[in-house]
Amino acid sequence: MLAKIFKTCPPLVYYWICQAGNAILETKTSDNMQGIEFDEMWRFIQKKANKFWFIKAMDRKIGRLIAWILGQWDAKTFARL
Repeated sequence: MLAKIFKTCPPLVYYWICQAGNAILETKTSDNMQGIEFDEMWRFIQKKANKFWFIKAMDRKIGRLIAWILGQWDAKTFARL
């Protein structure tokens, strides 16, 4: 949808999102973190074969976002998270 709004191609929008994510400073977590909750959702670009995943990690105790990543649904992406 963003590609349509900005009249550009979807891969460029994906690139913008990745660049913005890399520019965000690391967040601090609570000192006594007891659990991390992972959540994911997928979207596709133009056709269902072009899936990408949004995966986030939350500090359960304080409900704060620790990290997030966009990428393929594989071990390499999860390791980067």
